[in-house]
Amino acid sequence: MEFMLRVKYRALGVNFTVDTGAARTVLSKQAFQQSPKSKGPILKSSNMLASADGKPLDELGKAIFNVKLKELDFNIELVVANIEDEALLGLDVLMKADCGPANLKLSDGIMLLGGTSIPCKQIGLPEKVRKVRVADNFTIPPRSEMLIDVFIDRFEIDQSSQSQDFVLESNADVLQKFPIIMAPTVVNLEKDVTCIVRVMNPFDQQFELHQDTVLGEAEQLTTETKVLVECEDIEEITNFPSVRRIKLADAQPVQWETNTGIIRNLTKRELLIGGRVG
Repeated sequence: MEFMLRVKYRALGVNFTVDTGAARTVLSKQAFQQSPKSKGPILKSSNMLASADGKPLDELGKAIFNVKLKELDFNIELVVANIEDEALLGLDVLMKADCGPANLKLSDGIMLLGGTSIPCKQIGLPEKVRKVRVADNFTIPPRSEMLIDVFIDRFEIDQSSQSQDFVLESNADVLQKFPIIMAPTVVNLEKDVTCIVRVMNPFDQQFELHQDTVLGEAEQLTTETKVLVECEDIEEITNFPSVRRIKLADAQPVQWETNTGIIRNLTKRELLIGGRVG
């Protein structure tokens, strides 16, 4: 069973694969060569490891390295070899280190080592889906919009996550199941227990939304969000039968032409170039 976690090695971030089948912690040749040679330890000859198929690894050597796992800072002997992963975290750290043994909590996506919670993710498994659930019972009137409160699933790993901005959207299953539409919304999970979303009922019958109904999913944003405008165009507030538009700064209104106007312009152009109108 393999997990991946982020480790600081020689001031560089390296992805370590937690391999419970590896006896030693191994650093790849590529990761070893990332930092200047003047800052790295001198490798001693080593020929002690074999791959999963029993063949010996192509080793460059071994040395004592300083490794930092969040607040944990310790020195350990690593073997440098040609491997596909950036690095392998073996049983010499997981079980025999002074801060061990490690406790892998699969459901929470963390590894506990020396009292420190270290985020990690299981390789090959999809990430947890954050569901958006209705916070109370709501009645959506026909052909109208409504602001409602929703809950977003929280995970223990959220405390160590850098970004708490999420975009809430309906998925295909929800759109087929319910006759309402939830507008995509950007929220921040740190601010409130519940979040507000806009839902629309385009049909002639009212619709009952019950508490804990799943309306969609939340996806974490990796880039910083920016506000384009604070609100809709004032002239569009009373516009209900058609699409409402947002006016950006220094934007010129779009001039629309009817089909008759387009045909008239085409006719003038063809006459100017000597063409005929059929």
